[in-house]
Amino acid sequence: MAQPKKINTHEKIIIAGMKHMSKPYRLGAEPFQTKEFDCSSFVQYLYSQVDGILPRTSRQQSLIGKKIKKENIRRGDLLFFTSRARHSKKGIERIAHVAIFIGKGKMIHSCKMGGVVISKLSDVINKNDNKRWDDYYLFAKRISKDELQDLITKPQEDSSSNIKSLHNKPKILKCNKSGGT
Repeated sequence: MAQPKKINTHEKIIIAGMKHMSKPYRLGAEPFQTKEFDCSSFVQYLYSQVDGILPRTSRQQSLIGKKIKKENIRRGDLLFFTSRARHSKKGIERIAHVAIFIGKGKMIHSCKMGGVVISKLSDVINKNDNKRWDDYYLFAKRISKDELQDLITKPQEDSSSNIKSLHNKPKILKCNKSGGT
């Protein structure tokens, strides 16, 4: 008798994300709840569903995992983006958004217009300047099983204490009504 196919951690994260399609967006959403999400609380929540606790903000999340070349991105990798307002900043201060790559040039994320949506990297963010997600792409990170285990055994100091500071940061990239940006 054939054994059932084992689902890896990244697939479990994507499956969990799909269950929250169209949930509303709210900047500074409370962590570990499913009523509404901002981009980083969505990613943080999904990782908590596979027993990993990521930090609360996209900038903090960008410090975990191994950087992956764009041509080597796989399903489940985290994608980090800048914005028009943040592109001239240095280091992690450039980061304005995080999403999860789901394959075929698409990502699942929480954004201002549409809440939890699937967008193409080629979707236009701002019709005024025709910029696409690809134009604001910074880098991708892959979190390994070992790193995920470390996240379980070493709780993040700042995983939920930074919520109030989120209200003071510049707004993230906007998605258009079709689920793109």
